[in-house]
Amino acid sequence: PYGPWLDALRGQSQLLSLLQPDTAHRARDLLMDPVVHWLESQSPMLLLLDDLQWFDEASLSLLHYACRVIDRGGIRWAASLRQGEAEQQPVLREFLRGLRRALRLREMVLDPLPLSDIEQLVEWASDSRPGASATPDLPGRCGGNPLFALELAHSGGQALNSCVQER
Repeated sequence: PYGPWLDALRGQSQLLSLLQPDTAHRARDLLMDPVVHWLESQSPMLLLLDDLQWFDEASLSLLHYACRVIDRGGIRWAASLRQGEAEQQPVLREFLRGLRRALRLREMVLDPLPLSDIEQLVEWASDSRPGASATPDLPGRCGGNPLFALELAHSGGQALNSCVQER
């Protein structure tokens, strides 16, 4: 548990010691307030959280608590998750529902990147990543997803599943 928080708080040994599994489950309340106080002490700050669908229940619980109790003034949050993932994960769905109820959530749906932007991204990747190149069908194969476009460009024509399995 607390994987994303362990990464974000690296170097904060006192806080990290609270996140160890043996103490985190016994002292949940003792953990949350020190993390919130530390976050507040870092103000102003923008906290970027990617792929909420991969957060474990304990991490979402801590994030929910922090979002509710931290005054909006000095800390801004931005998070991403794949469209449709919340419906499949009850814990994530409840997390988002709680933020909506508290009026602490502004949602934006991002459309797939247009073909011209995918081509520009892959052209950039060709210069910065040896072996990356665009194939004529790449824009259609990636569905406008920039990560998929980069992986496919780097794959040398492999299927997306093969690219992912290699990683």
